[in-house]
Amino acid sequence: MTRRGAARNLPKLNTSKYCIAYLDFLGAKESMKKNDNKFLNHLYSVYFNALNDVAFTNVVTQKDIGIKIFSDNILLSVKIEDDDPNRVAKIEKIINLTGNIYNNALRHGYLIRGGISEGEFYKDDSNVFVYGKALIEAINLEEKIAIYPRIVVQSSIKESNPQYFHQDKDGVWCLDSFIFSRVYDQVSYKNHLLNKLKKDSKDEKVRQKIMWAISYFNLYNSRQQQIGSVDCSFISQDEIDDILYQNSEVADVAK
Repeated sequence: MTRRGAARNLPKLNTSKYCIAYLDFLGAKESMKKNDNKFLNHLYSVYFNALNDVAFTNVVTQKDIGIKIFSDNILLSVKIEDDDPNRVAKIEKIINLTGNIYNNALRHGYLIRGGISEGEFYKDDSNVFVYGKALIEAINLEEKIAIYPRIVVQSSIKESNPQYFHQDKDGVWCLDSFIFSRVYDQVSYKNHLLNKLKKDSKDEKVRQKIMWAISYFNLYNSRQQQIGSVDCSFISQDEIDDILYQNSEVADVAK
């Protein structure tokens, strides 16, 4: 069969170096199945507010950042030229956007898991066609390494902006997402995390993810307290035990 027209003149594509963040909303598929548009509007709000919370500069502008949203996933990207003098600033913008998305999601009651990588990647101008090793690495970090609602990063990303990361108990480096939160967010986060525990404590895998988020919440506020913050909020073991006990009682009665 002879090819005709534009198909014969397709350009040769090449990957370039990018910083990539791949994010997944945990448990969002159940909300999507309800088809009530609630998650759709929450997702749009998370995207819109996160983008507007980040200050862009002449070095990194909004048009430099690629954003692709599909289903319950968000893909962020920024191109990094060879020997790019603005590499650190560009990676920092992806980090800032990721942190803001994480926190905006929790303001709506959603937890996010993700990965940030640096490497070869291609996207077209419309951000429809995306491809590359960096994308595979970011997805691998999200699916196989993160496990819990945390943003896991390559060592090169951590080394570029070390002030944004902390090492978890299992040795994994992840984004210290709550440093992008606001002081008055902590009460809201506490309520959302406790409500999620009430709703999903019977599912062991989901409960483990929520308990990780609660542990991180308490750790972050403990650090803030140590540096003199008076607006710290904590989730106590008694509050956790009370929810788990009540849910176990309901389960026993249902039997």
